[in-house]
Amino acid sequence: MLYVDSFVKDIVLLILLGGLIGLRNEVTHAKRGKLMLGGIRTFMFLAVLGYLNGYVYTVAKLFVIMFMFMLSILVGIYYFDHLIHRKARSLSMELSALITFLLGFLYALKTLGTSQIIAVSLVVVTIMTLKRGFKKLAFKLDEDDLKRMLFYLLFVVLLLPLLPDKIYSIFDIWRMLGANSGVSNMPEFLLKILEVKFLNPFKVAFIIALVTGFNLFTYLFSKFVRGLKTLYLEAVVGGALSSTATTVSLVTMRISKTVAPVILAVILAQLPSFVSVLFVVVPIASSVAFALFVYMAILFVGGSILWMIFKRWFMPTTDLRESSTNNSLKLELNTNILNLGVAFEFAMMYVVISFLVRIVFNLLGQKAVLLTVPLLGFLGVDMAILTVGELVEGGIFTIKLAIWGITLINLVNFIAKLIYVLTLAKDKVLRKYAGLAILGYVFLSVLAGVVTYLLFT
Repeated sequence: MLYVDSFVKDIVLLILLGGLIGLRNEVTHAKRGKLMLGGIRTFMFLAVLGYLNGYVYTVAKLFVIMFMFMLSILVGIYYFDHLIHRKARSLSMELSALITFLLGFLYALKTLGTSQIIAVSLVVVTIMTLKRGFKKLAFKLDEDDLKRMLFYLLFVVLLLPLLPDKIYSIFDIWRMLGANSGVSNMPEFLLKILEVKFLNPFKVAFIIALVTGFNLFTYLFSKFVRGLKTLYLEAVVGGALSSTATTVSLVTMRISKTVAPVILAVILAQLPSFVSVLFVVVPIASSVAFALFVYMAILFVGGSILWMIFKRWFMPTTDLRESSTNNSLKLELNTNILNLGVAFEFAMMYVVISFLVRIVFNLLGQKAVLLTVPLLGFLGVDMAILTVGELVEGGIFTIKLAIWGITLINLVNFIAKLIYVLTLAKDKVLRKYAGLAILGYVFLSVLAGVVTYLLFT
């Protein structure tokens, strides 16, 4: 009785999964007036047929082999006739039908478990759902884009695993090169500097992969939204790359009608940078992950509220679809976003800064580091916070000190943006309200720091 119950449960599960894939097929072709292959019932039958074939295969292998051979001949004849009398078309539906049959077959043989066939079914439905998106992306990408993406994948798959995950000092590198002569005659002060461990080849390459991967995602996103030509979407894409550069570009661009959309875009451009910080820092310095997430979540929610306040009370007539500019943001998305050189420069600056910060710690102590790190906010929040995370990983900073460090970094960064806005914006109204918006972020960065610190006290 237990065996029969298990058989029935398997059949019911496969009917549901086959029906789900068939439903996606039916929805896809609903507008065409007819189904090219089959709908819900057909895919249910395919899943059950595959299961029954797998069940019979355990006791009569030859029968199943002959059945599948004859079925393959019939399908081949059908498609040969289809290609002769009709134009060629996509095989995605047919492949989904084959996968549905194989899911039942392999599930009966216990090659795949319950969770595995559910996962495969969901993947198939997701791919079928995103079919139009894949076609749209294929039309928007060119050969250079594919070359850059391939180069990135080769870098991640081939080069990254070969690099050692070990921290080296200049002295270690010196020894590996066999240059030990003259070391004994060096001053003790210089020897301490040369013995500072700061370089991890794997981590440097991993940072390059993370930065380039985030830029790759942003690039693909920009390909989808580029045709919409809205200032807000451009601000989001630009903010993901560099919120500081985007802010400068916004306040210096030529205004044709009203400055309201530009001010809202300045507020909006800051939000993606909070997400990019998490994307870059958390995989490298997991010990600060939760504190950083809380801090950035407060900034993101506060920034969203700030945007809504400006939208409703300061600029009540602004339309989200409105674009008040005659030129787009000068971000050069097409040429630089997949360039590994940009990520390499980021990683090299991180290595240099990490080296200098550790020297400051060895010579002047923890307090000097806490005062030095916030100045890195002028160079970039990602890099500065990544350095703080590394200090926590190395035991130089506690979580509480890291929270204050992150707060000071964001303060310095927003104050720098405020200076840019006040000095570069030519329009008085834009200067006033964009400056007020950035001042709001200054307040939010302090508030986020206090709340996060209290949560970890």
